[in-house]
Amino acid sequence: ISVGGKGQHVALAVNRLSKGSAAVAHFLGRKGDEGAKMYELLKADGIEQEVQWHPGVTRTCTTILEASGRMTEIIEPSDAIPAAEVDALINSLVETVKSCKGVALCGTFPPGVQEEVYARLALSVGPDTILLLDGWKGVEKTLATKRVNVLKINADELRWLTGETELDAAAKTAMHQYMAPGAILAVTRGASSALLYSNTKTDASIQVTEFEITAVKALNPIGAGDTCSSVLLYALCAGNSAGDAFAFALAAASASCLNIRGAHFKAADAVNLYQSVKRLPPRTL
Repeated sequence: ISVGGKGQHVALAVNRLSKGSAAVAHFLGRKGDEGAKMYELLKADGIEQEVQWHPGVTRTCTTILEASGRMTEIIEPSDAIPAAEVDALINSLVETVKSCKGVALCGTFPPGVQEEVYARLALSVGPDTILLLDGWKGVEKTLATKRVNVLKINADELRWLTGETELDAAAKTAMHQYMAPGAILAVTRGASSALLYSNTKTDASIQVTEFEITAVKALNPIGAGDTCSSVLLYALCAGNSAGDAFAFALAAASASCLNIRGAHFKAADAVNLYQSVKRLPPRTL
């Protein structure tokens, strides 16, 4: 039994590099003992939490991982979050995010939470805050704020978001429609390779760099994408270039696959894998 969820994984992953550097804001249910268990597990890992308790249950996911690598997830339904609890957490967060160096908005919304919540948080972050969005369902209003600095999604999610089938065309649509000058679009493609799209503040051209990733014998791939988002934001906040940050994030994601617990990895493994990430010559769209 371990902690899951995109935001929780993001906090756990960055904690592997800098203990206590990240906090997670989330809803937890008082019904049953799942919410209390999640709180205690995260606390034991040194994760600071901003929790809004609600009267419902915290959903659980049962994952069946076969020796062949095939994975099946059985996800239980989640109770709707009452409006009063939603307002209480968001009203607190709009103040918190103003002073954060980096903020990650992760995943889909639980029942009872509307898309406007992410958009409101995006508009509330400080002017120097790096805002990363890891999500594709119901994020149009958030992207329309033009405040997202980093959009990290996988290739299929990018195609769904834009309605384009060809990946470069989808990236170009997303960058021109949603991303402000200087923003980056980080697109993962499983274990094969990944793409980093960036624009400039002077013209409409888009540069794309492909990263080839060393294959690893995965023990558990759950949380690898969240690890990538987490380490990408962490490295950008530390002042690394977008290319260096994404390469290290991909290495950390691969390292997390070597651990049975989602979003857990050894920093030494990430550093070793980073040395083998290959960057292809950039091209311009």
